Amino acid sequence: MSTKTRTTAGNGEDNGSTRSSAAAHWSDIPDDLLGNIRLRLDTGRDRASLASVCRQWHAALLRTAPPVVPLLLLSPQSRSSRTKRRCSGGPAFCCVIPIPDKAANKCLVGSHDGGWVAAFDFDSHELTVMNLCSGAELGVCGGRLESPISHVVFSDSPTSSSGCILATITNGSRSIAMCKVGCRRGWILQDWKNKMFTHITFCSGYLYGLTYPDEELIKFKVGMDEDGSPMFESTHQLAIESPHRPTTEDDPNEYECYILELNGKLSMATRDQWLSKHEPFFKIFELVDADDAGEAFPHKWMEVTSLGNYALFLGPTRSKAVPVPVGAETHGFERNHIYYSKATRSGETILPGDEVYSWKCDNDRLMFCREDQSIGDGLERTGYFIAGWGNAAMWIHPPDLYPKRLVGPV
Repeated sequence: MSTKTRTTAGNGEDNGSTRSSAAAHWSDIPDDLLGNIRLRLDTGRDRASLASVCRQWHAALLRTAPPVVPLLLLSPQSRSSRTKRRCSGGPAFCCVIPIPDKAANKCLVGSHDGGWVAAFDFDSHELTVMNLCSGAELGVCGGRLESPISHVVFSDSPTSSSGCILATITNGSRSIAMCKVGCRRGWILQDWKNKMFTHITFCSGYLYGLTYPDEELIKFKVGMDEDGSPMFESTHQLAIESPHRPTTEDDPNEYECYILELNGKLSMATRDQWLSKHEPFFKIFELVDADDAGEAFPHKWMEVTSLGNYALFLGPTRSKAVPVPVGAETHGFERNHIYYSKATRSGETILPGDEVYSWKCDNDRLMFCREDQSIGDGLERTGYFIAGWGNAAMWIHPPDLYPKRLVGPV
């Protein structure tokens, strides 16, 4: 029960007012004010500390916390010494996040859930795995690479007890290289008939590579040798009936193609000018078995017209299907939606006029966000366009900053 006190004026007369000592408790801060405080904190550690002040604050922050969704790092491959870089946090806003000192002057070429990234040093040609949120570093992986790289994928969490394998495209896009996180024994290389690879991903324990321009799908069975280093046990091309798609000879720069896991199945996202007199857009395909086992192609790409409770986040260095929690639409993220990043291959600084918002990146390039024209196929699409050739943004996946259980006394 709260206590009440009388207050008097300076002349000693009772002014008749009362106040409750409970009203002065910090725990009584309104939810919206506490939410504004959270928005002004730069690091996940500071926001977690805010939630640990008391049970009331923790509960309030859970009620108002934005969903944990990918952030788009706008200049991951900028060799900048800055310790802060700009991120897009959704279709409606941008923010600035701190970058560990160890990531300065390195290019970020891949990411994994929980804030993990792969950082490539163009001077030493070595790859390091680190966490943007915690600052943890797992050391150099695989040793020196002969050729620069721009795309790394993870088989599992970098701290997995069973070990995490890193894979990348190298040697002028004609080889796949693998190594184990924390191991400097060297990279294991594999090619396929001198074909060029455009994208790779892990799915259901296998590594897949997609060739360009014929979109052949190559399946790699990965094993471990006696020393615990990864090895290619077998390599073969899958016989697939490819979907009909228009030619890209007129404007090949509009073509983008990524492979990723969606609902446990290998899927392909292809951006092209699928309809005449319509801007290019992404279509999603799922790898399925053919209806007739006797057909020439035992597999085929079947078009996906619903993502269910998922949204896709697509980009050259990280593509992922993410479950969208209930209520996320109030923060600008929607189910059954495709969010993608794309370099414009141009230094143009004039905005198209229909952008949702625009920002200047750390390398002074322009970024703008815009909604694609709806084509009525059940999927909606939002693009993040970065001016300049090869200025690719990268999706990063932060950890849950507001755990449901409190740690330590409150």
